[in-house]
Amino acid sequence: MMYAAGLTVREISTWCHQIYSTVHLHLQVREKYSPGLRAQHEAALAQRSPNFATTKWRNWLEAAITFYRAHGRLPAASEDPTEQSLYL
Repeated sequence: MMYAAGLTVREISTWCHQIYSTVHLHLQVREKYSPGLRAQHEAALAQRSPNFATTKWRNWLEAAITFYRAHGRLPAASEDPTEQSLYL
């Protein structure tokens, strides 16, 4: 249902706390039993808003919030590679 609604394999694996390759394999097998599933997924994916928050962005936001709670400030340009990655 998530795939047919337009979520990517990576998003599904993140939300369901499953390994990416396991979800991917499951969807490949599922396509054999539901032949129009991929077309339905692609149509739904094309209709998503360009402002849809990706899994990568959500992970970055979570890391930035964790940094803020730990340091009491937003990340800044610095020598620390972790803070630098959150600043960009």
